[in-house]
Amino acid sequence: MERFIKNLARGAGAILRDGFRTEFKISQKKASYDLVTEYDLASEQFIVDRLRKKYPQHGIIAEETGHRFKGRDFWLIDPMDGTIPFCRGLAGFCVSIAFAKAGKIKLGAVYDPVADEMFFAEWGRGATLNVRGISVSKQAELQYREVSLLLGSAETPPVVRRKIFDVVAQYSMWPLGVGSAALCCRNVACGRYDIVISKSLFPWDYAAASVILKEAGANVSDFKGRPFRWNFDELVAANPVLHTKIMKEFHSKKL
Repeated sequence: MERFIKNLARGAGAILRDGFRTEFKISQKKASYDLVTEYDLASEQFIVDRLRKKYPQHGIIAEETGHRFKGRDFWLIDPMDGTIPFCRGLAGFCVSIAFAKAGKIKLGAVYDPVADEMFFAEWGRGATLNVRGISVSKQAELQYREVSLLLGSAETPPVVRRKIFDVVAQYSMWPLGVGSAALCCRNVACGRYDIVISKSLFPWDYAAASVILKEAGANVSDFKGRPFRWNFDELVAANPVLHTKIMKEFHSKKL
């Protein structure tokens, strides 16, 4: 299955790469920031067609075409995480594909087609970048850490935003981001960033990245510290020392 999911992500990524910085159709979904392009749709169709052929018994949860849920074994697909950067000609998008068995995420692939970086993890077997093993940073203090914030534009309550920003400001953290939840998470998984904090996104945004983070040595949870599950809408990840400290701050602010 590893070869299959990697080939699937690379094939979808090639579709996105072909469309990058060209003329293409853009449609608005529910809000002005919620966009879909013809390349989102083409990438998803490519993935879904191959999943239906290879694993017709599996369910599919896909961002653009909805849910075809058939039981406890299913795939979670984001055919292009980072549509806004893509639309603006910025290299900050990727393909994200995860497989959940018996309701638990077992495999995840995040492919950056511009950088040609394939991040992959299988539960219990470690995480890789283009077959090289990766791990989270070993930083132990919150002060001056690189943090990625991804807060749903309309769904995250202002009070929650303020509490998160208070923690970031208190420790003079450096907020960094690339417009894609999966890419921000992979940056923590390989030690480029130290912490990722996200709220009010969707299962396909987090699914693949969550297992990559876990297998790279991160603690991955919701804001209350509960181990991350595929249907959570929030995620905090960092090495165990930083995660413990950020959870203490969140607890004190009753997040």
